[in-house]
Amino acid sequence: MDGANRTIDKLIPERRVAFSYQRVSTPDQVQGVGLKRQENLFEPFCERHGLMPNKDRVIDQGLSAYHGLHHKKGSLGMFLQARRDGLIPAGAVLVVEEWDRFSRRKASVSERMLHEMWELDLALGVVSQDVIITEQSYNANIGQSVLLKVLQNEANEDSAKKSRRIKAVWRERWERYRETGEKFLSMSDAPKWLVIENGDFTPGPGADVIKLIFDLTVDQGLSGVGVARELNKRDLKTPSGAVWTNANVSKVIKNDQVMGRKAWPDGHVSEGYYPVIVKPEKVKSPGTR
Repeated sequence: MDGANRTIDKLIPERRVAFSYQRVSTPDQVQGVGLKRQENLFEPFCERHGLMPNKDRVIDQGLSAYHGLHHKKGSLGMFLQARRDGLIPAGAVLVVEEWDRFSRRKASVSERMLHEMWELDLALGVVSQDVIITEQSYNANIGQSVLLKVLQNEANEDSAKKSRRIKAVWRERWERYRETGEKFLSMSDAPKWLVIENGDFTPGPGADVIKLIFDLTVDQGLSGVGVARELNKRDLKTPSGAVWTNANVSKVIKNDQVMGRKAWPDGHVSEGYYPVIVKPEKVKSPGTR
């Protein structure tokens, strides 16, 4: 009987492994239904296409598909590198809810991303279209290639419109502040060590940790690694509640917002927009840059 089972096993083709790639651009989507909806669509798609769902999810939060940050330094890029390193099996399928979760870049760049997938012997599953895109299906099915061109252009143009609107909004906020001194009071537009009280930004509980980072760096001469180790030893968390690393210590050290500066998208810099947490002379001390 066991021998018969082994023979049957050999006749059943090995199922391709599928990985769910989930991406959201904003904190609101993280806290809302964005990720959950993408998760719920994954396993039914795998069942329809005979894929074996992998329990490990590939998730990017707050990284733009329009600027390609998810591909350059996010989990998508790490997934592709894992395939190069042999950690992901050949023939695996990366499953996305919509094309724009994978890319919002120009069609030519999106095409290069697809070719990179194919060169790594990977395929892309798109739930909304209920299709798995391989190099073979793309070349053999003219309808699929035309559909992808439409999806690529729609995703890119949608993001381009949003980008233009956002730039216009920021320009309006800058002009209002320059003319009237009125600030845009939102924590989405402020460093996380601040809070909003009495109609303005003011230092919050995390501000003392920011000061301590400069004390440890300037006064005690600790490296970024040393500062992170000391902060974690004191059980102090980052403003987002994570442990400290050399990378996030470095981000604080290089952040001009600690001196109260607000940098606008068009290059203008407003001094005193935020409360000063660390005096400029200390920020500019040797070893802090």
